[in-house]
Parts: sequence; C-alpha cells; structure tokens
Amino acid sequence: MLALALFNRVDSIVLRGDAINMIKGDPAIREFQGSIMMDNVYTNPKLYKEAYDFEVTRTRVQLGGDRSPADMLIQFISPNSVDTAKTWESARNPLTWMLRTAAVSARGHVTKDGEVTVQYYIDDSFDLRPDWVYRGIAYNIASTVLGALWHEGLGASEPYVEAKWKQTTPPLKPLIHNKNATNSIKKLLAY
Repeated sequence: MLALALFNRVDSIVLRGDAINMIKGDPAIREFQGSIMMDNVYTNPKLYKEAYDFEVTRTRVQLGGDRSPADMLIQFISPNSVDTAKTWESARNPLTWMLRTAAVSARGHVTKDGEVTVQYYIDDSFDLRPDWVYRGIAYNIASTVLGALWHEGLGASEPYVEAKWKQTTPPLKPLIHNKNATNSIKKLLAY
C-alpha cells in the first residue's frame, strides 16, 4: 500500500486497522505509553481527587525494533553474523518500513474515579532523507545517496503519514485499597 502511494504522488496516508494494531504492539510504543501513565497519572496527586487533563508533546520514538550496535558497513557485509541479528530482525519488521522514527504525542483525560482515556497521535513523513539532528552518520550518508535515487531518480513522493487511536484504561482504585497492592504500587512509583 505504501509503495503504491509513493509512486502515485499521494500527499498523505492515514494508517488504520492492522497498521494501528502493529503500532500499538510495538515495544517502543508500549514503553512510551507506560511512561505516560507513570508520569501523568499514577504519580499525579490529583488522581482519585479530581478529574484532570494532560498533554504529552511530540516525542520521537523509533518503531520496528532496535538495531545492532555494530558498524553499519560490517552489518551490510556480514548479514548472518550474530552481531548483526537485531538489525536484520528490525529490517524484516514491516513497521520499520511504515514508520521508523516518528513523532508521538498524546492527550489524556483522567476521571475522578481514575479511568484514563488517552488519544495517541503519530506523524511522520515517509521519505528516505537524511536527518542530521536525530540520525547517525551511516544512516545519513546512505539516505543521501539512496534518497536521491529513490525520490529524484524513481520519482517516489514523500507523503505525510499519520495514525491515531484512543485507549481507555479502567481505574486501579480497587487495587489501592488492598494493603499489599498499595505497598507494591508505592514501591513501583518510587522509581
């Protein structure tokens, strides 16, 4: 779908269905969601006292898995090496090719009872261009060369890609009233 959109000169792509489910299941997104809940909900003194809203501004998240720390040239030359397995595993993940490094933001509402509803929003441009601020030298050199071939030579467009979904988490209040659970949560929150 994305490849066809690139050559049909589409300006924007909205991800839905299975693509959203892949995003929601990505470890980097789950970690981002966990940090949102800890920073904006479970440690907030307003929890269970009053309803409130919160917002998390654009945060860069890398989807599709981690790369191996080995030098990119070595990874290319020795694709079957144990040292490069993480990179090739990431390369086989379709999410790597849909959204790799994207901006994620969130707006949430917490009820007085502790129910949390968060609207997540991801945006990115689907391109093969260098990013001298957030990417390493190997990526930037490769994308400078390959991006010129891909975009200028083959005429692939650079559509804006977005995805959004809403997630509701039920209150944890019943756990708070359990003395053992309360102590466990306090230890957890003391990070």
